[in-house]
Amino acid sequence: MCPRRKKKSVMIVDDDRGRRQKLYAVLRLTGFDLFSATSGTEAMSKLPREKPQLIVVNMFSVAVSGLDFLKELRTYGMGQKITVIGMVAEESGDSKRVTSAGADDLLDENFAPYRLVELVSKHMGIDKIEIRQDQFEKRREIVEELAESYRERRRKAKKGGVSPAVQLFLPDGKDLGTLLLTDDAGKHRRA
Repeated sequence: MCPRRKKKSVMIVDDDRGRRQKLYAVLRLTGFDLFSATSGTEAMSKLPREKPQLIVVNMFSVAVSGLDFLKELRTYGMGQKITVIGMVAEESGDSKRVTSAGADDLLDENFAPYRLVELVSKHMGIDKIEIRQDQFEKRREIVEELAESYRERRRKAKKGGVSPAVQLFLPDGKDLGTLLLTDDAGKHRRA
């Protein structure tokens, strides 16, 4: 079993409801405290109250204005210490602009669930995560996506790639990569 960890908070800033929901669903599985904003202005107004350790922001949506948000965040006292993961379209070629503006890391806006968990965990100093029992039972589709992207990452590592940075565990302590969802997967029980 994974040791208990202090709650970590993540702010999601994106005006695309579907992507915001996917980000939220994946990170909720892992037990992070989450809150969101649909614009840079809303995100800045929430900072003093929410005090996130990390922000995932869509860098090029019209409503969010990610580059402007990031510039403003970096001039705000506590904003200088907050880790920012900027979401960009992989094919856009905007990576250098985003990192030059102050993003600590990049995430493709069409992200694989494990990649999101890996980036957030890396910046939070977490190397093991146990999927919460209540989330495992309620969010079967997201668990399946996360498990598949985790297995794919491990396959690439075996072929000479970089090993996964964070291990994911089921509520019973088994590695998530061993999960093969069946019709009774939602009835998962602790051993």
